[in-house]
Amino acid sequence: SSLVVAKSIDALGLSVASLIVTTFLSREDALCLAVNDTLFLRYGKKVFGAAWQHDGSSRAKKAIGYGNYFVVVGILVPLPFASRQVCLPILFRLWQKGDHKIAMARDLVTLVHTHFPSRTIHVGR
Repeated sequence: SSLVVAKSIDALGLSVASLIVTTFLSREDALCLAVNDTLFLRYGKKVFGAAWQHDGSSRAKKAIGYGNYFVVVGILVPLPFASRQVCLPILFRLWQKGDHKIAMARDLVTLVHTHFPSRTIHVGR
């Protein structure tokens, strides 16, 4: 059942990606994807998947925090009211102990590539 939910969430994300691409990019534009891993601070015994993680945005000497860690892929697009490109998130995965973040990011980028097979794709972090 969790696989069905993941496929539904991916289908929603790819639908949003299609909307973003048709609205903000021309047919010739490459897709510029940004990949990020982000700690969402959460506390409590009932928070699924929460653990002590490295927190790259922490200003503390020990850059760790307790919460959920997500690998996120977004599309960079120019917006008429912004002076630089903006990243619009489309796909994500919840990291759990034993998962490999780079493999998760590769899987998400592969989903985008499969959905847009004729587009050139650039990936950055």
